[in-house]
Amino acid sequence: MVSAVQSLARTEQAGDPETSYPRIEDLLVLARDNSTASRNRLAEAVGGLYFDADSAAGKTERDIMAQILRSLIHDVELQVRANLAKQFAGDENAPHDLVAALANDEIEVAHP
Repeated sequence: MVSAVQSLARTEQAGDPETSYPRIEDLLVLARDNSTASRNRLAEAVGGLYFDADSAAGKTERDIMAQILRSLIHDVELQVRANLAKQFAGDENAPHDLVAALANDEIEVAHP
């Protein structure tokens, strides 16, 4: 049986060279898998979509992605949270509650 992480990795390798967006089916597989690796990968994928300037995501889609990240933020590894914190630090429109959660995290995540 192929894990959710392996499935997404295969999709990314075989993906359309024009885009590197994860397929919704792969995101759903990751969302249904409660393993730490899948939670990490899902947060990375959703975070990547949230910050992708080339995506067609509007306010509604970004709000949905932020809600997904809120639900994952306490289930992912420190390095994933640190990467998200760096990305959100440069976004003046970042959701305040998500930024606050990251700012109150461990020093490796919250550092200025």
